[in-house]
Amino acid sequence: MANIAMLERHLLTLYSSGCYISNFDLLHIAKECGIHIDLSDRVKMLKKLLAQAKEEQKTEKLLRSFIHLYQKRIQEYQRLYERTPIPPLQEHLQKATATIRLLQISIQKECYGSDL
Repeated sequence: MANIAMLERHLLTLYSSGCYISNFDLLHIAKECGIHIDLSDRVKMLKKLLAQAKEEQKTEKLLRSFIHLYQKRIQEYQRLYERTPIPPLQEHLQKATATIRLLQISIQKECYGSDL
């Protein structure tokens, strides 16, 4: 269970994840996964989304949706960086790429039946 809390904190912290996830991003991901959540603050929404995904056995699908979001953001960062190569964009690129790897590891753990 501690790993789920760590993943929540990581995803919600721009400094760690390299990508800001808005309430509307969470709503879109929930809809993509066939999970209903109400609009509220990001922390509550993510907790509910992760809990419902686990309950409905949709955790892998949810994590893949987050990976897809991060891949789209990385593409946006790369386009911006090509136009204006400033160091903070490069940092966000690196952190977002590392977050994708973290999500992939979480999927592997999910597939082998261990707790996130």
